Amino acid sequence: MTDGQITSYAKIAMLKAIFGSGDPVNIFFCALTAAPVANPTGAQVDALACGYTDYAHKQLTNNSTNFPDPALLDAVAKTSGALVVGARYYIDDFNAGDDFTNVGGENETGSSFIAAGTTPTTWTNGSTLYRMTVKMANGADFEMVEASGSTATATHFALKDTLVAGNVLAVGKFATARVYTAGITPKIKAGDLIIYWD
Repeated sequence: MTDGQITSYAKIAMLKAIFGSGDPVNIFFCALTAAPVANPTGAQVDALACGYTDYAHKQLTNNSTNFPDPALLDAVAKTSGALVVGARYYIDDFNAGDDFTNVGGENETGSSFIAAGTTPTTWTNGSTLYRMTVKMANGADFEMVEASGSTATATHFALKDTLVAGNVLAVGKFATARVYTAGITPKIKAGDLIIYWD
């Protein structure tokens, strides 16, 4: 068995083929009251939708204004410091004496690994690592329908390709739960909806 990985270039290209491409024509933002299951269906997401009065998934035109091009989270090479657990790193240049095996790495130029810890056994000899995480964020503010009654708390979100059911394109968790009560118009500011691909 061989061990390969998707490059950052390919990740960016695949995200651009969906988000901001116009195909699908629209993408729907869904505020959810609980975490969806892994790889949820559109129907499973719909079942978790916020229950405040008049709630509706937000239709967003799938263009580059709403979904600008994704980019590398950090294009700067690292030669020391702490790693982020769960992030994928590429060893661009391994120097003898450094040791990344305790954090899931191989001591070899051209290898990649998902960090299982923050502190390599030894990283004082100048080995160069790149974090391969790609970041995508919304490029414009968007508002949901104003809540006219009842209260709902949104903890998670999803993006899908149709208003009802359909395919789920991404899921995530709000950094802080959002409480929607009567008179509040939920708003997602530009840059607040962030999706990472390690």
